[in-house]
Amino acid sequence: MLGRIKNAASIILLKLSVPKCACCRKRLLYEEKALCKDCAQKYREAKTRGCSVCSKVLSECSCQNYYLKTHFVKGLSKLVRYNSGGQSDVTSRLIFKMKNKRREDVLSFVADDMADSIRAVFPDLPCDTIVTYVPNRKAAIKERGFDHAGVLCEFVAKRLNLEFIPLLRSTATKAQKFLTQLQRQANAQFELFGEPNIKGRTVLIIDDVVTSGASMGNSASMIRALRPKSIYGAAVAIAYKDEKIYSLN
Repeated sequence: MLGRIKNAASIILLKLSVPKCACCRKRLLYEEKALCKDCAQKYREAKTRGCSVCSKVLSECSCQNYYLKTHFVKGLSKLVRYNSGGQSDVTSRLIFKMKNKRREDVLSFVADDMADSIRAVFPDLPCDTIVTYVPNRKAAIKERGFDHAGVLCEFVAKRLNLEFIPLLRSTATKAQKFLTQLQRQANAQFELFGEPNIKGRTVLIIDDVVTSGASMGNSASMIRALRPKSIYGAAVAIAYKDEKIYSLN
């Protein structure tokens, strides 16, 4: 209940107030969206970092780590690298506002970028592709009052003109943040949501940050039981605090 109240309050305050930059909290001008001019420039600079494998700009490459490869994810679209060590850079603050504050202007801003990247990386996605997401733990959803991954996924699906279907529920008992790679793999557990018929269709899984690949990889393994044609992934960011946890090599 408290989470839903906080969520509703955040939406009302956003609509009644002048939106502020998700990074520096400067009041946004009419033409600015989620980030002020200066922070938007820093975000664009963060997006120019290249992939350590193919050397393409991250938003134009499909490289994924070993765990995703071995769990049926054929490619991963991503926008930026994300420092999971708690640094307050533009990317970190943008993701924090998206996850915790239900800033729909931030979610919309990120969804626009993700949709552009997905089109560039996976230009041949079938028109009947299903877009789904890696769900949050029940405790996290209750605390925040919403599942940001679901909202983001729905926004992305609309921009791609693809069908949005929630396929999974999380049964994880702990937050992934402070777990080791092996602990993440064991903790990231899911169950199928309903009985959707997706046999022979392509599935695109949306997540916010891919760290070890455990959540997206385990999601893909569960979805594979529904016999889709193929599975792809898309994330806002890949974490790089510990290269042993997430490595494209």
